[in-house]
Amino acid sequence: MREKGFTLIELVCVILLLAIIISLSTIAIVNVVQNSKERENKASMELIKTAVNDYIDKYENDFHIENGVTYCIDVQDLIDENLLISNISYDGEKINEKTVKTEYNNNNYSYKLDDKETCMISETKKYEITNLVSNGSFENGTTDWSGDVMTISDDTSSSGTKSLYIKDIDENHNFWYTQTINNISVGDKIYYTLKSKVLNGRFNIILDDDNGTSLPARESSEFVKISSIYSSKHDTFNVQVGSSYAVIGEGYIDDVIIINLTETFGAGNEPSKDWCDEHINYFDGTTVIYK
Repeated sequence: MREKGFTLIELVCVILLLAIIISLSTIAIVNVVQNSKERENKASMELIKTAVNDYIDKYENDFHIENGVTYCIDVQDLIDENLLISNISYDGEKINEKTVKTEYNNNNYSYKLDDKETCMISETKKYEITNLVSNGSFENGTTDWSGDVMTISDDTSSSGTKSLYIKDIDENHNFWYTQTINNISVGDKIYYTLKSKVLNGRFNIILDDDNGTSLPARESSEFVKISSIYSSKHDTFNVQVGSSYAVIGEGYIDDVIIINLTETFGAGNEPSKDWCDEHINYFDGTTVIYK
């Protein structure tokens, strides 16, 4: 009579079955833990995104929003501003010593937790720039300008509602509209630009009427930006817009800007004409720009 018990084969089968059960259970537990961690991380990042957006809104004057710009915002700063809970964690670890690398591209932010030592911000600096031309958009009529037969158009403009209308029908006469610019040093780099819509003929913008520089505005169906950079020969000069001898023209001028790049950005750090064309739009008085 055979004694009751497991045979070797039966024992092996039981052990294999238990191993399979344990393996499946382990995988299930790992998946549960992983899914839980992913949910926790996702929830934490949503809180971080909201906190970063609120922080940027709160200190909007300190942030330059432009494609390609990167900011490093410390998690502790978000906590100190009561925008984020103090015990927030990611991957099961507290992140108070981390920073949020925030990049702006294509009108959207992206967010990534990073170490303070490795997060690199965009090399941008805030500058105050001043348009040395007063009433360059002619919204105040002919105020601050002097010249012959000045006419303000109320139905055609590049910005605002008005522009300077010029119609020169006498090729033996100059039609110049002038404004004097002061507080310039010899050698300063000056960015000058305007918008023109020339129906026929051409106009000029002239800086420094004594051996200065001239920039022609030619025929166009829409307002076109024309610009250049000029090294000043005097500590004061006239900016003149209009038409000269032997040039008959009709059209509109708007958005005249004169900026002393050397005074604004420092000698040797003046931006290029292309950079100015892209980043400087019409403004009156003083505004802020980042470079």
